[in-house]
Amino acid sequence: MARLLVALMMIASATSMTSSTLPFGRRRGTNFASIHQAVGHNSLSTDKSKALNTQKQQQQQQHPSPPEGSLYTISVTAPIIGRHDASVLFYKDSSCRLTINGSVKIDERVAFDMNPNGSFKYALSEKTTSILRRLLVRVKETGYDVRRDETYMIASVASVLRFRVRLKRSSRQVMA
Repeated sequence: MARLLVALMMIASATSMTSSTLPFGRRRGTNFASIHQAVGHNSLSTDKSKALNTQKQQQQQQHPSPPEGSLYTISVTAPIIGRHDASVLFYKDSSCRLTINGSVKIDERVAFDMNPNGSFKYALSEKTTSILRRLLVRVKETGYDVRRDETYMIASVASVLRFRVRLKRSSRQVMA
């Protein structure tokens, strides 16, 4: 857009210098080479923008996964189901162990892949899915936030209440 404005300004300045008009509204004295350069067919600016776009794509593709052996935990107390302790332990083979202790018990090893935006792509077992379905819980998204060094889960209950659970990194390092 800015290049178009610069080109239009150059055309206007070039046409205002001469007063004789050629057929089809073109004015004499217009320097098309300078307009072509102003529009941005300059290889230096194009190369810089391509390099920046490539760098952004690489950063998105290389979103780091949680460190091997890291443990993320949270304790949640809910009115009806009581207290639940949840933890996620990450292994080096792109898998983790999901453990939930309380009135609901889940202990499962889950394979995952990292998406460029930091979310996980995974598949829970049929047993875990049926337990969550029975509680009317639907997991919308899970992921890893590098800046806060925490994992998160966005879920909904009965498709009405949407919430985000953040699992903080434990100071305890576990050998995976």
